[in-house]
Amino acid sequence: MSQHIAGQRTAKQAELLTRGLAALLVGQGLQDRQQTANQRAHNRQIAARLARLTALKAELGGKARGAFQALAALNTAYDRTLLASAKSLGESLDVRGEGDAARLQANVPSAALEAFEADLQSRMAYRISTRQGVLLSGYDDLPMWHGQIPMQPPYAALVDFYDGQFRGEPVRMAVLLQPVASTTGRDVAVVQVAETLEIRHALARQILWDTLARQAALIAL
Repeated sequence: MSQHIAGQRTAKQAELLTRGLAALLVGQGLQDRQQTANQRAHNRQIAARLARLTALKAELGGKARGAFQALAALNTAYDRTLLASAKSLGESLDVRGEGDAARLQANVPSAALEAFEADLQSRMAYRISTRQGVLLSGYDDLPMWHGQIPMQPPYAALVDFYDGQFRGEPVRMAVLLQPVASTTGRDVAVVQVAETLEIRHALARQILWDTLARQAALIAL
């Protein structure tokens, strides 16, 4: 009898142990599945953040390129006005005399650049010289141009644009090689026009600040 009771107890204990192990395994499985689900959700969040950062980087890069393109367009527009100024001055040139005695002559009105200064909101200076550097009109302390015309100039003219200094200030300069002809002779004049950079710098700062403000708004989203 005692052996029978002992056997029943052992069987009962084995059954309880089996049930406990099964419950433990089930609980562990549920925990593993929950951890897997959490890990997948975490991975999805990371992927979403990476996608957003990639899109943001592309957007910021596009806006930066747009700012540089706007700055380039700004400089091109003001360079075109400098060229127009030089062409206007070139219309005041003439050749006087005949043969070896033919000489370039400039008849530039005192207010020749006032209209351009009003449009540009900058100060301008000019120099008209012979190819040998002899001053015909304008500012004698404006440095003479010693460069070369580009092989493929951006306009249908013998023009070069460059940065320089005039009376201690940075300036943007255009130089135009202006052919001049009359019934008695012909020659080529060197027409230089310099423009101070206040308005260019002010507009460039405005473009950059606008771009930075848009980028900050994107980052804050």
